[in-house]
Amino acid sequence: MNAAVFDASVLVKLAIEEPHSGEAARLYKDIEMAIAPDCASIECTSALWKKRRYEGYDPACISEAFRLLRSIDVAVFESAPLLENALEIALSLDHPVYDCIYLALALQEGIPLVTADARLRDVAGVVGIDVLWVGAL
Repeated sequence: MNAAVFDASVLVKLAIEEPHSGEAARLYKDIEMAIAPDCASIECTSALWKKRRYEGYDPACISEAFRLLRSIDVAVFESAPLLENALEIALSLDHPVYDCIYLALALQEGIPLVTADARLRDVAGVVGIDVLWVGAL
């Protein structure tokens, strides 16, 4: 496969060991170009903080995961031009805008979405986006 949009749920799995990290890594290796909106870095960093706060991950582990996250080769797209379409999707499907930015990017580029988020997977299907679900491999 040439390209796919990777959401934060999958990018985090590439940086820190958790369920389905191996599946995420295999998909990442099989796709020539991973892309993500610029807001993914904020969402991923927040997810790492949550792993420390709520799951008790060691701070050194979180710092290393952050370094790994920053080294992942992902083509970053600006989110601002995607916001209008993301808002339309969010309003029509009653789904958070930050998730719909990934959907707007996948629609704009005409490529699949890679996610480990079951709710996002389901919403993507409603708008006609092909999904590679990291929980299904």
